[in-house]
Amino acid sequence: MKKVYLIILILFIATDGFSQQLPQFTQYMYNTISINPAYAGSRDGFTTVGLHRSQWADLEGAPTTQTLSLHSPLTNDKVGLGLSIINDNAGYENYTYAYGDFSYRLDLSDDVTLRLGLKAGMSYYNLEDELFTDPQVLSDPFFQDQINRWTPNFGLGFYLSSQNWYIGGSAPKLINNDNN
Repeated sequence: MKKVYLIILILFIATDGFSQQLPQFTQYMYNTISINPAYAGSRDGFTTVGLHRSQWADLEGAPTTQTLSLHSPLTNDKVGLGLSIINDNAGYENYTYAYGDFSYRLDLSDDVTLRLGLKAGMSYYNLEDELFTDPQVLSDPFFQDQINRWTPNFGLGFYLSSQNWYIGGSAPKLINNDNN
């Protein structure tokens, strides 16, 4: 048994680790549109959602996220449109996302609908000026191109629903914008 633990430990030590800080949506069920574009227009009328999340509130540079989302079906009820604006801060890093959402509804039966969605927008990556008061940071070549940057992104999703249930899936960021 010790050999098994040793092998597992060696595998973890020998593996590269990659991490990133993306916005955290612990209450995604209240703001599904920010994750799944197919949700756009799934309600009977115009819907607005605003959320704020603070983590480790007493620590300087603690992660915070604010989200504002709007979506509505168009007059024919087959097409839905949405807009999501997300501001995410963690330490010296700030991300601002602005995405437009489009969905199309397919009626599979009298009470089951399938929505297919597309998401397109931009993200703005910004490092706070305070970080650049440190001489070591100023001389690091990594930071020369990483100060302020706009990058495009796209996503897609599906939303299958009935009166009493739903299931959905999405890939909200198809392009890997490696800013950190």
